[in-house]
Amino acid sequence: MYIVHTLYDLDNNGMEPEVRVFAKQVNAIRFAKIEKDDLIKEVFKNEIPEVEEQESLDSEVVYSCVVQGCEDYWCVTVEKMSVQDGESPEDKETVSTLTDYQKTETHDECLGTLSVSADQDTHNKTVWARAGMSIHLTEKEIQQIRSDPSYFSSIMVTVLDEQRYEFDGESYLPREADENEILYEGSNIKGELEF
Repeated sequence: MYIVHTLYDLDNNGMEPEVRVFAKQVNAIRFAKIEKDDLIKEVFKNEIPEVEEQESLDSEVVYSCVVQGCEDYWCVTVEKMSVQDGESPEDKETVSTLTDYQKTETHDECLGTLSVSADQDTHNKTVWARAGMSIHLTEKEIQQIRSDPSYFSSIMVTVLDEQRYEFDGESYLPREADENEILYEGSNIKGELEF
């Protein structure tokens, strides 16, 4: 089974993730490359973005691509996802263990979409969170940010993509946020939801 992770910030709307699951490596990589080509045609009409593509990075990551323009950023990785012995990737039990798994009709070879981006699925609702976290930067990243703060966004995308962070501070869904009204309005929730 292969997971296609997409992370992007287009039109300064903030970071948005998407995750899709494929049974075959070739289909996962083909999907990622089509997404990249469509993105370049649609978003980068008036500029030539930097594109960095790599295949077979290690035993887990089989494809990676980063597309960066002046203000827009998009990256995708295709990773091998191990399944337990005796299970085929198509087994319903295997697929049902994926959090918020949803079937999709748009790509026959795609087993489904993990819902992490609420705006693109009408069944999901967006809520807003404040997250206290520590991030782990390399010395080189610190120096880049200090010398040119414009590097900060792309470095943060890399840090998040590589999961170099910990939720170790105050993290909660603010009651006063308009997006969170769907949780708090008319509910029995006392205080704020914390995580």
